[in-house]
Amino acid sequence: MNEGGAIHAVIDIGTTSVKLLVVHISARGVTRIHEESEQTRLGQGFYTSRVLEKSAIQRTSKAVENAASKARLHQAQSIHTIATSAVREAHNQQELIEAVQASTGLKVRVISGEEEANLVYDGVASAPEYHLRDLLVVDVGGGSSEFILGQGIDRKLRQSFPLGTVRLLDAFPPSDPPSHAELDKVMARVDQLFISEILPVMAPNLGHPNPTKPVLIATGGTATLLAMMHGVTDVFNPQQIEALVLNYADVYERKEKLWAMPVRMRQQIVGLPSSKVDVILMGTAIVEAIMRHLGLLELRVSIGGLRFGLAHRVFEDVYKK
Repeated sequence: MNEGGAIHAVIDIGTTSVKLLVVHISARGVTRIHEESEQTRLGQGFYTSRVLEKSAIQRTSKAVENAASKARLHQAQSIHTIATSAVREAHNQQELIEAVQASTGLKVRVISGEEEANLVYDGVASAPEYHLRDLLVVDVGGGSSEFILGQGIDRKLRQSFPLGTVRLLDAFPPSDPPSHAELDKVMARVDQLFISEILPVMAPNLGHPNPTKPVLIATGGTATLLAMMHGVTDVFNPQQIEALVLNYADVYERKEKLWAMPVRMRQQIVGLPSSKVDVILMGTAIVEAIMRHLGLLELRVSIGGLRFGLAHRVFEDVYKK
């Protein structure tokens, strides 16, 4: 074993983007070296057919190839490639897996919703400031959202729900500018899912009324964009992002303003990439509903999450066995 540690990489094939994390792993722990994301819209048009489109598979395979090249430039000793919601549900997931292996030589592991939730929580809870805290970690993705309740590194509940930005966008494509009626329809769908599926699972475990409410931590693309828009910056700075605390009024106001803007105005917002001006509408609707339904009025953002959780699993495999 190299006491000086080694470089490892994680590639996450998501419903919206392919994300790369390169880390240095040593006996001291996991240190982030490089992180980037390339939007591929793998899940575009997927939720009506449950079939990944050939063009989306090609875009995604190319993005994974690009990410693998970056990882190798960083001299990564290993590259761990995982796929989540859209691939998990796809009838033709094997096409994507074979396309990636043909172009990169990498094997793709499709993870379950439960494993995804576990990795998300591990990535967030690894931060020292959360070791003794009651936590509710939520990962809002393109196809699903993972809810994990725990204390420190111990998980009490983990659940994946079919609530995602691309899933909603497919069902409710907005006009330009969006109308109040369109927002009402989206919120009605989100609220119905909370009432029928999410609250029956979450509310008993949150123990309403709960005098010691957990710290709400969001991870994923929507959470990062909310933080960057709130901080009025286009610079991805993990320390600044994770230092922010958003309150419910911030999130509600952001949702209302974005849903009132045409595309050209959303494209001018600092912290919001042009490629995300449609999915952010659905993302803000989901995050606002989470805070409102669960009665959690403050939100912190974590850059940890799924990929960092998998990196910590590599660390444990190398140094704790």
